[in-house]
Amino acid sequence: MRTQALGLLVVLLSGCDSEASRVEDLVRENLKDPTSAQFKEIRKSKDGTYFCGEVNAKNSMGGYTGFTGFAVGPMDSSFPDVSFEINAVMDRCYDLPPIEVHATE
Repeated sequence: MRTQALGLLVVLLSGCDSEASRVEDLVRENLKDPTSAQFKEIRKSKDGTYFCGEVNAKNSMGGYTGFTGFAVGPMDSSFPDVSFEINAVMDRCYDLPPIEVHATE
C-alpha cells in the first residue's frame, strides 16, 4: 500500500515538473539569452489552461533585467501563446486562483 501511494505521488509530481519544464522552454524561446533564464513562482490556473510566473534573464548587453511577469497558454493548444504584456498577464493570471507547481532560482 505504501509503495503504491509513493508511486502515485511520484507520478503526480513528475507531471507538474514536466508541465513547468514545457512552460519554461516556451518562455526561453522568447528571450535574448535563453540559458540565463531564472524562473520563480510558476503557477497553474485552476482550470489548467494557463501558466503564469516570473522570469529574469540577461538582455543583449549581458545584464539581468529583473523579474518580469509572463503568461503562457492555452496549454491545450498546439501553439500556446507566450506573453510578457502586463495586461495579458493580469487578465490571464490575476483573476484565476493559482496553484503553485514549480519554483527555480
